[in-house]
Amino acid sequence: RWDPRALALYAADGLFDRGMYELAVREYLTVLSAVSNHPRRCELLYRVGESHRQLKRVSKAIEYFSKVETDYPSSLFRFKAALRRAEILDAANKTTELFDLLDATLAAKPPVDIAASAIFLKASALSKADMKDEAAAAYARVVSDYSATPMYSYALLALGGLKAAGPGGSAKAIEL
Repeated sequence: RWDPRALALYAADGLFDRGMYELAVREYLTVLSAVSNHPRRCELLYRVGESHRQLKRVSKAIEYFSKVETDYPSSLFRFKAALRRAEILDAANKTTELFDLLDATLAAKPPVDIAASAIFLKASALSKADMKDEAAAAYARVVSDYSATPMYSYALLALGGLKAAGPGGSAKAIEL
């Protein structure tokens, strides 16, 4: 016999995985309200935030991501939530807040893949803010320190683009 709460969670995860975020939110909230100490509570809150982000409900996404960061400071999802919040700040061109959040996230020693993504996001924002030297240094950090992550290739391409646009042009980019 199936536990109705387990079924609701199973349904919520399936809906989330299929991009049916409106329905996933409803199911996750049902589980969260039924079991206040659910062992996956942090992840479920993150998924509610991510569902809201996908639905373009930015303020609700920020609310849930912030809750994950505040209530679960030792969780992996705390770092994922911070990175998602940073992406929202970047899209809104809130550069100062973005840099503050990324610096705080990096200071907390996130896992390698999240650190690489955070540095890459900061480099991208620096480049958009026409701070090309700082952006190049950040991309170079991803290239040198995070070569085993997926961000390595993206950072190498971005760094090559910056080098090609600067003095020495293509020759500097080819050196990479």
